[in-house]
Amino acid sequence: MSSSRTCSIHPIEISTPPTEITVQIQDDYDKFKKAEEIFIALDLPKHTRFYWTCINTFKEQVLWRKYFIDIAESTDKDKLHLLETITGVLRNNEYMPKQLGSD
Repeated sequence: MSSSRTCSIHPIEISTPPTEITVQIQDDYDKFKKAEEIFIALDLPKHTRFYWTCINTFKEQVLWRKYFIDIAESTDKDKLHLLETITGVLRNNEYMPKQLGSD
């Protein structure tokens, strides 16, 4: 017994993002990878709160990512101090104490 089915084919419209958005996403990704590369060169232990907080900051905070890239030629000590300040996490994985009057 054979059955005959008829299918109607409906065109599927696939929309792609405008070129400017695609370029921006690629640029953001490239800048993240650059900041990550500079950070990895600091040779810090990976399995720490400090390490992953820094990586997440680079992913989420465009301003700090760009600034970190801009100071790439600074000393490691300066880069680490900046990272502790912007993340609020010290290299020993403790949270940075709040300064008086910073509420």
